[in-house]
Amino acid sequence: MMADRFQLKIHKEAKEMPVYAMVLDKKGSKLAVHTVGDSQTRTGNGTLSIKKGGMAWLATWLSRLLGRVVIDQTELSGEYDYQLDYTPDPGQGGAESIGLPPGTPQPRTETNGPSIFTALQEQLGLRLVSQKGPVEIVVIDSVEKPSAN
Repeated sequence: MMADRFQLKIHKEAKEMPVYAMVLDKKGSKLAVHTVGDSQTRTGNGTLSIKKGGMAWLATWLSRLLGRVVIDQTELSGEYDYQLDYTPDPGQGGAESIGLPPGTPQPRTETNGPSIFTALQEQLGLRLVSQKGPVEIVVIDSVEKPSAN
């Protein structure tokens, strides 16, 4: 519909940009292997509770939270149960990161807890390493005023 009405033309390309590589900490993973029950996800302002979650999902969630692509390099292929408690930085993890409209009031969180980076390392045995990597972006080639109804 967009292509017809607006004569929208796009293409995707990979661009070298800042990313985070999610890797295992030197001390190893602290994730509990999921053994029984259905998957469950609970997120809040400064909390994440997962039952039966993989690393690809966690990388995607962190990408939204941090506003930068997170690439899973843990080589962990199973499903895990874990709890993450952290203190969001100002502007981090706003309403948009959990699918709510911008400006939706969020409950106040404790401000003396660990950052997301420290929490990942201490609570899950994972680290985020800043580096450059390929990121798929959408490029708008052309767009026109919409055709009449």
